[in-house]
Amino acid sequence: MNVLHLSHALDITSVAGHTLSAEEAYVVKNALLVLQGENHFKDIYFFGKIFGLEKDYYVSFGYRSDAIGGRSFFYSTNQCDWFVLSEPSPCALKLTPRVSQRFTGDPSHVVDWRDAGDTFGVPGRECLLKEEDRLAAVVYSLHDDCAIAPKGAFFLNIEGLIEINPTFQGLSLQQGSDGTWWRHTRRKGQSATRSSGDFLDSSTSELNDKWSFRVRSQGSVCIVLNLEWLGFTVYHRLRTPEHGFVYFGDGVKFNKSVTSELPPSELQK
Repeated sequence: MNVLHLSHALDITSVAGHTLSAEEAYVVKNALLVLQGENHFKDIYFFGKIFGLEKDYYVSFGYRSDAIGGRSFFYSTNQCDWFVLSEPSPCALKLTPRVSQRFTGDPSHVVDWRDAGDTFGVPGRECLLKEEDRLAAVVYSLHDDCAIAPKGAFFLNIEGLIEINPTFQGLSLQQGSDGTWWRHTRRKGQSATRSSGDFLDSSTSELNDKWSFRVRSQGSVCIVLNLEWLGFTVYHRLRTPEHGFVYFGDGVKFNKSVTSELPPSELQK
C-alpha cells in the first residue's frame, strides 16, 4: 500500500485481523518518505509485517521507473533503519519452504532446517539458512504468488516500462468480486502487448481457487484474501483508482504436507 494512503488503507485491511498501531503507522510512514527521498523513488509502499519471536520485520518497496519490474525491497526491525533486501538465491528459495519455525527477528541468525522437524535433505552446509536470506525468499515468494491488482491499473509505455495508469478509474462492484478482472503483478513473456492488462500474467482458475473475494462498506470496497499465504490482504476502493495490498503473518505458507512434494525415493530415506 502506498505510504501516502497508509492510515486509510490500514483501516480498510484491518478487517483481516491485523494492522499497525497509530504510533507504528506514523513512524513507518515518515521513515519510508525519507527512504523514498534518499533513493529517488517515484513511489514507495509498505509491504507488510512478518512476526518474529524477538523482533518483527517491517518490509517495504519502492521503484524509480518501472512500477513492477523495478521494485526494490527493504526491511527494518525498528521501523526507522531500513536495509536493502537482496534477491534470494536459488538455495534459499529451495530451503525456505521446508522451514516452518517462527522467524527470530535476528537477520544474522542461522537455522538448520532439519531442526524444524524436516529430516529430509542433504547433510552439510546446504541445510544451513541465514534468516536474512530466508526473509528475502519469503518476501519474493509472497510478492510472486500474491501481489495482484485490478485489470487496467497499469499500462506498458512505448519504452517497455510498466507505469501506473492515470486513466484507471477502478472496477465496478460486479467486476471487483470476479477473478477475471484481476491480474498478477508479474510480466508475461516477450509477446505481451500494450493493450490494457495483456502484458500482466493472469490465471483465472488460480485466482478463483486461491483467493476469497469479499465486498464491504456497503459495496464500496473489495477485500481479497489469499487462502495459502494467510494474512495477505488485497484491497480496492471500487470505482476509484485506489488499490493495494499488505501482509501480516509469520511468513509460512499454508501447506497440507511439505513432504508431499518430495519424490518417493526421498520419503523412503
